[in-house]
Amino acid sequence: MQSLKYDYGTKTSEIKVKINVPNNSARHSGDIRIPAGGYRIKETITPRFQEVKDATWSKEEDEWVLDPEDLPNYDTFLITLEGEVTDSVLDRVVDVDTVEDPMKQEGIHQYWIQARIEDPATFQDIWKDLRIDGVDMTVNVGVQQCFSTAIPDRVIRLFRRTSKTLREMNKGDFRSARREYQLRSGTEEALSMSEGEAAALLRSLASAEKIRDYISVDRPYRRREINSDTYEQSILPEEVEVGVETDLTLQQPAAKGYLEFSHDDYTEYLEGEADDLLE
Repeated sequence: MQSLKYDYGTKTSEIKVKINVPNNSARHSGDIRIPAGGYRIKETITPRFQEVKDATWSKEEDEWVLDPEDLPNYDTFLITLEGEVTDSVLDRVVDVDTVEDPMKQEGIHQYWIQARIEDPATFQDIWKDLRIDGVDMTVNVGVQQCFSTAIPDRVIRLFRRTSKTLREMNKGDFRSARREYQLRSGTEEALSMSEGEAAALLRSLASAEKIRDYISVDRPYRRREINSDTYEQSILPEEVEVGVETDLTLQQPAAKGYLEFSHDDYTEYLEGEADDLLE
């Protein structure tokens, strides 16, 4: 029996190999040798699931070597090896695909996601079992249209004037900065709070806590973290990064589905929250 497992997120790998060691005179005929291939021996287990503490494996060039005399009186053993893998190895094993432009229907934006094992038939010829845990990818969910629709135009104009004022000041163009400041003068009176508090409120509305109820994902995918830090330099949040993951095996070599964003429901939620911005 030979099984191979990858952890896609931690970039680690584990191999389990069953070896037969007859409990007779054949034990004295030579050493046990297992190709190392960048792996290290993690444990040696008996048929009774007991670890063989006295099994002293040594490294000889690209092989792990063990004197069978170190093994107890059983005919079979399970050897576990562990190691690290590179991104290039994982890229050859797994293909992942997401789309940037969602399908839009009935207020829902659907983002296609897919992960699959490359050439599972070849792996099946080599391994009895193959598992790849935590195959993850990131979907960029657009939210700018939601904010543009929900936030009153006069509030957006105020933020844009302030942003332009700061930009002109940073360039040293104080005349233009003064003009922009004069144009925005008085418009801040429309707010029920300071401009800084209003900006913080808008940013909070795209936080993971506020938006997660509007994002779902098809099985066998699982939703992971939601990162809304990507919009800190924008007037309005533009997109949030949503992590999804799944597991692949030889029995299920591909996973396909959709991440769904309830665009219209989220816009409606923003419209209700935007009322707090105005006098």
